[in-house]
Amino acid sequence: MTTLLLFFLSGLFGVSFTVPRQFYFVNSPMTWAEAQSYCRAKYTDLVSVHNMEDMDKVKKAVGLKYQDWMWIGLIKNATNIEDFDWSDQADSSFRFWGNGDPDQNPLYRCVTVNPLESWRWNDRFCNWFIPFVCSHDEGKITTLRVKIKCNECKNLNETTVNQIKSVVNNQAGFKGNMIKWLTQADGKVFHKG
Repeated sequence: MTTLLLFFLSGLFGVSFTVPRQFYFVNSPMTWAEAQSYCRAKYTDLVSVHNMEDMDKVKKAVGLKYQDWMWIGLIKNATNIEDFDWSDQADSSFRFWGNGDPDQNPLYRCVTVNPLESWRWNDRFCNWFIPFVCSHDEGKITTLRVKIKCNECKNLNETTVNQIKSVVNNQAGFKGNMIKWLTQADGKVFHKG
């Protein structure tokens, strides 16, 4: 039987996994700038939407809780009103504009999404007081150092990886992670302690 003990920053080998971005609907009406400040204080930033999978995550975060305009993290570029930038500086060209948007009104700088308009995006006046969606990103890769003690560890294999993944999911609270062994400089994964 294998007993797993997790020790952060000490141990025999590392486990790396991806922490997916989490999306949070905040049903507290604020201006775009206030929403951005709130998201940066409580989470990471207003949500940036990189693809349709992210749009689905926005829909899931909002659910049936709200059926009107809400802020996302897209804003017109300060020097070129035809360009838009993500609040979190994400490098994504994905757009999901509604009919006639974005328009050329220089006062409409901030971007909303509306479930009643097929979740399409619209540029709007930034001082509207509406709810918003935040994202929380702990980082792309998290590394844990793990120490394994076992009676007969001749073959640490996929079963061991699955046991570690279970501990990480259940005790550390990271869902949907990908675990892989880290290879040491000498080419080995495991070292006897």
